Amino acid sequence: MKRRYIYSVLFGIPGLLLAFISTLMFLGMLMGVLWLFVFGDNTWPAAVDIVLPTLLGLVFFGMWAAFILGGYLLGKRREADLVLNRVHVLISATITFLLLAFVLVMTLFR
Repeated sequence: MKRRYIYSVLFGIPGLLLAFISTLMFLGMLMGVLWLFVFGDNTWPAAVDIVLPTLLGLVFFGMWAAFILGGYLLGKRREADLVLNRVHVLISATITFLLLAFVLVMTLFR
């Protein structure tokens, strides 16, 4: 398998979790800004029910695609290496584990 695809997976798995966490943080920030500065306690327009999920989907998939593209480009540059760098696999696994632990802790102690 080509190195570019391996690095796409190595960046994509933790990138999926990081995009998920960042999207939830973006949702909280956006809802706070909309409530405090735009709509307040008044009735919110129905367009928010359509625009907000669409925007969140774009943010999530855009961030995830950026991580995968970054892994692809790095893997493409490293294709001349004969041996896969095990440190990169270990870093990816560690970051994935830490992000999963973060999601679990935040879910249990909310």
